[in-house]
Amino acid sequence: MLKLFNKIIVFKGMKDKFSVADDPLLVTKSKNGDLKSFEALVKKYQQPLLRKAKIILKDDEFAKDAVQDTFVKAYKNLFKFDEKKPFRPWIYKIMTNTAYDIIKKEKKLVALSDNVPTSEESMLEKLIRIEEIKRLIRALSKLPEMYEKPLREFYIENMSYAKIATAMNLPINTIRTRIHRGKHYLKMKLL
Repeated sequence: MLKLFNKIIVFKGMKDKFSVADDPLLVTKSKNGDLKSFEALVKKYQQPLLRKAKIILKDDEFAKDAVQDTFVKAYKNLFKFDEKKPFRPWIYKIMTNTAYDIIKKEKKLVALSDNVPTSEESMLEKLIRIEEIKRLIRALSKLPEMYEKPLREFYIENMSYAKIATAMNLPINTIRTRIHRGKHYLKMKLL
């Protein structure tokens, strides 16, 4: 739970209090490998980012995924962060971009599913199909990038193996292998 007392942010379950002024210190320590400092940043920003993600995505599960992906991306790119700038706008920008990426993926899959000819499809069947697509998107986004990207380009972008290989600058057999393995991992995520 987030409470504001004299500009000091207190998180339930945390022993320490961190103000916005503490962000540079936490970021510096995180860059130097201190996981406790990064954990403090996660605890500090998790709920505010989740609220913002829910507003953008209007779906609790997608919002949770967006926030989780945000922290993964932030941790991977922390070395790029300029410590002279405030951390809060940077992490919010990552979350916003991640949320919009989820929306784009969902729209593409929904558009593809809407093009499937259906003769007497009921509203319930459509809703079930949309939920299945959302589940597929979530599972796809949880795969390692080396499998997620070729699968997304093959199934969502309708690209051929050759075009994917050219776009990713990889041999076509590598793309075939990654798509094959990606399908296996995707199947495991969906079970």
